[in-house]
Amino acid sequence: LAYPLFSGGNQIGTLYVSSPLQAGIVSLENDFLANINKNISISIIIVAFLAFLLGLFLSRSITRPMADLSSAIHEVARGNLGTRLEPRGEREFVSLATDFNTMARQLMEHEESRVRLISNIAHELRTPLSIIRGQLEAIQGGKLEINEEISSTLVDETIRLTRLVSDLETIGLAESGVLKLNKTVIKINDLVERLLPLRLTMEEDNIKFQVQIEDGLQEVKADFNRLTQVLINLLTNAMHHTPSGGEVILTIKRQENRIAFSIADNGSGISDKDLPNIFERFYRIDESRNRKSGGTGLGLAIARSYVEAHKGQIWVESSVGQGTTFYFTLPCAAELLC
Repeated sequence: LAYPLFSGGNQIGTLYVSSPLQAGIVSLENDFLANINKNISISIIIVAFLAFLLGLFLSRSITRPMADLSSAIHEVARGNLGTRLEPRGEREFVSLATDFNTMARQLMEHEESRVRLISNIAHELRTPLSIIRGQLEAIQGGKLEINEEISSTLVDETIRLTRLVSDLETIGLAESGVLKLNKTVIKINDLVERLLPLRLTMEEDNIKFQVQIEDGLQEVKADFNRLTQVLINLLTNAMHHTPSGGEVILTIKRQENRIAFSIADNGSGISDKDLPNIFERFYRIDESRNRKSGGTGLGLAIARSYVEAHKGQIWVESSVGQGTTFYFTLPCAAELLC
């Protein structure tokens, strides 16, 4: 660039302005800056697009399990208790799906138990009611005359119905946690004396009955009548499954801060398929036994209810052909030395 210089109206010189850099270098700088700006703009667009895709993916990964859970909940609400969720996604969603599946499985088990219970109750009530109705209709139609045998039959069936209803009511109260217990300090010897009728029955059947009590153990705190009923139910069950010449052993001992009871027999034993259901209501190992000789199938269920009402535990161990042992424990009262 050239700029003329004037003084007094006369040009006295010329000012030249020049760059030490060549024109090509300046162009390269401009191109470089332009490329940087262009790349930055493209990078911003690409990052924004990737962020959008990532956000969409994360959103779907969060909303899909929640949508599946919501759909499964509605299915269960409609009565489809077989609905299950596939555990997937983040750890929290896997845990939530697992808990939902556990809940649905338990609901199904409870529903199956309810249906089975209603069926069993109807079955148990049908027989005595049919007998009572048949004989009453025969008497009403003049086909039968009331005599001592018929009266005894009617009374027996009525007693069976009353006992069945009472047992079901007791189990219901125990399972709902409102069964009233009259806990007192019980002498072990008094408890054993209440089992004398069972001992005599076993002796008549040629079954040896032994009682083994740990030295120094004299008392236990529990509801006397409920605890006695537990022992009677378990011993009666053992007696029914022990052949003539067999043996039943009742053992009472300390076990840490609990009193442990066990009833062992050398009878036929219980198969593995029956063990998980042994304490269920109306469950019978031998279905061939009629209800008159085999009872109502509530004895072990009542025993479990009474033990659990005492905050105790009950379980069974058995092998086919090698006998069975029922165990249950009761908490040791603070005022007793256990």
